[in-house]
Amino acid sequence: MMQLFGVSGNLMSLGAIDFGLIVDGAVIIVESIVHRITMSKSHHTGITTFATANG
Repeated sequence: MMQLFGVSGNLMSLGAIDFGLIVDGAVIIVESIVHRITMSKSHHTGITTFATANG
């Protein structure tokens, strides 16, 4: 793949690719955590609203 784009296989190139993969993975994990927190809050809000309306 690197040869297709004309990128040499030196340590700087390989390090940049590796760093990019690590950052992408970290972004996906953070987005997942934020999504779960948001969904948890809306879930608890719905339960509280339901309990208040029926209580």
